[in-house]
Amino acid sequence: MDFGAADNVTACNGTVLNSTSYNNSEDGFGVNARQGGNTEWDYINVVTYNNSAAFQIYEAAQVGIYNSILHHNNGQTNFGGSILIYSGGATSPATKVTLRNNIFYKPRVGQHIGSYQGVPPTIDSDYNIWVPRSSDSENGFEYPYGTMSTYNNPPSFIGPNDCV
Repeated sequence: MDFGAADNVTACNGTVLNSTSYNNSEDGFGVNARQGGNTEWDYINVVTYNNSAAFQIYEAAQVGIYNSILHHNNGQTNFGGSILIYSGGATSPATKVTLRNNIFYKPRVGQHIGSYQGVPPTIDSDYNIWVPRSSDSENGFEYPYGTMSTYNNPPSFIGPNDCV
């Protein structure tokens, strides 16, 4: 399910409740803001399983993911498994993602968070559980773009109440 602003649309907002996405060859859920539109989406109590990416969030979207399970996503090593975040060009506002009370469980390959080019996204994470495929020493996060972090040495966006 993809949501977002089309060209010449100034706002697109909504909430997805109690939804499931599985076995998609691209993203389970996607949202964009078309480089500066006002797009805000919240996902509450969603389950994603076996998608290439659970979420693709791009072009300045503001997204919250709450009380959700992101399990066994990511079929490509160069694709963010649980969440792929793209912030657009150098002049676009940063994409912002808020993560609360989620379980990020064992991506198939790759990492839980992948960021892609552009302005580094803002990630606000707390009270989440991050489970690696097999080892705390494997790469679990690509943030910012081109910088890999392990579960033993997670990136700065990991909140004080996150369990890694």
